[in-house]
Amino acid sequence: MAIQFKATKIAPKEEKRWNNLLFSAINGSYRQGIPFEYAKEMNGREINTYIFQQDGKDIAGVHYSIKGKFKKFFSVADIMSGIAFIREPDQDLLTFIMNHFVNWAKNRKASYIRINPWLPKTIANKETIYKNRFDDVLKRFELNEISMGRHTYWIDLLQDEEQIFNKIKPQTRNKIRRGEKLHLIVEKHDKIGEYEKERFWKLYDELGKLKGFNTLSRDRFEEEIISMVNHGLASLFFTKFNNMVVNVAVVSTFGESNYYYGAINPNYKSIENCPSPGPYSQWSIIMTMKSIGIKTYDMGFAPGPVPIKSHPRYSIWRYKYDFGGDHVEFLPTYGKAINPIRGKIFQYWRYKK
Repeated sequence: MAIQFKATKIAPKEEKRWNNLLFSAINGSYRQGIPFEYAKEMNGREINTYIFQQDGKDIAGVHYSIKGKFKKFFSVADIMSGIAFIREPDQDLLTFIMNHFVNWAKNRKASYIRINPWLPKTIANKETIYKNRFDDVLKRFELNEISMGRHTYWIDLLQDEEQIFNKIKPQTRNKIRRGEKLHLIVEKHDKIGEYEKERFWKLYDELGKLKGFNTLSRDRFEEEIISMVNHGLASLFFTKFNNMVVNVAVVSTFGESNYYYGAINPNYKSIENCPSPGPYSQWSIIMTMKSIGIKTYDMGFAPGPVPIKSHPRYSIWRYKYDFGGDHVEFLPTYGKAINPIRGKIFQYWRYKK
């Protein structure tokens, strides 16, 4: 007897149901949060959210999106934030979801489809089950790898505090101890009011301008970051020295907890006796996540497994690496031209394939 699955479209206002699935998922991530995903509508994307059921129980969920490019000469349909799974995905469930997504994309006359699974290909150089599992299904739908997966470092919070601390590089451990000795204070905020919002925005915007980073617009900042905290999906952390904010960070507080936006006060070196706030702030956040039952802490993206001195982002890469997490490489992005002309033009323009 064939396994029966059911797909149900839900609206953003049904966030409670979505969060119940997300918080129970084996791979829950901030990327799949409704505020984070639907903020992309500000850039002209159409977002649709579906939950998949078996025997009346929610077992998986996904956000589909579609956006036109070059005055809608191309329309690209995406699964950008992966698929949230309650259990390890098998071929039957993956096949059902892919059928559903491809039909959804064709009904919207997409030229091209992409899927980024956001599941680990390797953890500490060991292959996971996901590469073969996704390859087997996606290649039956004629989707091929179009770009490599991103890299990060995961800290296993099921270890005890001493084990986690001892994996950190000695220089960073010393900076953590110094921050503690000089009384850096880390505050956790589960709601963001006007003061917290303005302070965070000021440091985030100033640092972006100083370093030449691409930053979010003010509207996108509020829709994507502030909403994540105020919807109970993340916390804001302020690190203070002598009551002055010297570091800010937003960290998701479910599933694979992730440091995903932050900023340091660029003037902290001019504050008398102020230690480097980053290491102690990060350590305090890691311990906070451990205390609330999080199993995995994601340090945020890195360019690769081991820092390279000549790399333009060597400093931040080395900072993340020095916390001793396991290197993780995610699965690649897969793509396929649906429209035989426009889709293939898009693939060559975007991926040179």
